[in-house]
Parts: sequence; C-alpha cells; structure tokens
Amino acid sequence: MDAVFENKNALVKGKDVVTDNKRAVKGSANVIMEMKKQQMLALFEASGDYFWKTSREIAAETQIPLDDVVSILAASCDFVESRSKRKKGDLVFTSRKVYEKKTPYWRLFLGILADRID
Repeated sequence: MDAVFENKNALVKGKDVVTDNKRAVKGSANVIMEMKKQQMLALFEASGDYFWKTSREIAAETQIPLDDVVSILAASCDFVESRSKRKKGDLVFTSRKVYEKKTPYWRLFLGILADRID
C-alpha cells in the first residue's frame, strides 16, 4: 500500500499527485475493499469439501461486515452464486477458482449445457 502524504493543495500518493481529497479517499476505500476481497478468496481456498457458503457465514468467518461482503459478492466476478444449492433459503457462494478446481468435470459440463453454475 502506498503511503499518502498531505501537502497544502495536494495529496502525494506514491509517485502520483492527487489534487482532489475525495479521489484519494475513494482510492483508499477501494484498496481496503480489495484487501477484504482477498481475505474472502483465501477463506474459500482454505475451505474443505463443502466450499459453498452464505454471505452470513463469510462475514462471520472473515470478520468482515455483512454489508461489505454483500457488496463484494455483487461487484466481483471472482465469486459465483449457486442456482440450485441453498442453506435455509439463503443463497450460497464460492470463489470461481475453487469452483472450477473442486467441481467434477461432468457437473461443470452439465452446468454449461444448462447455462448455470451448479
């Protein structure tokens, strides 16, 4: 993460000069959300045989606020949502990488034919 130094009229972020405080704050918020996303991806990498988790389970296991988890799941293409599996009515998610690695090939093929993921 680049250090941010404040000057009279500008913020110096690494080698770039940011003259707008709002952009600098937004940039640091994006860095924080990216770190949270990486933490969520690591959770799925470390998961066992059942790698589908609800947003509440992800929030509880990573200590990330539920609102942030939902925002990351909705905005990132690194996660997939199951169309057929649910836990107590809640949608379940996994990372795309773990899904492709742990799902049997025949199920991946059927998913392609049905145009859905699991």
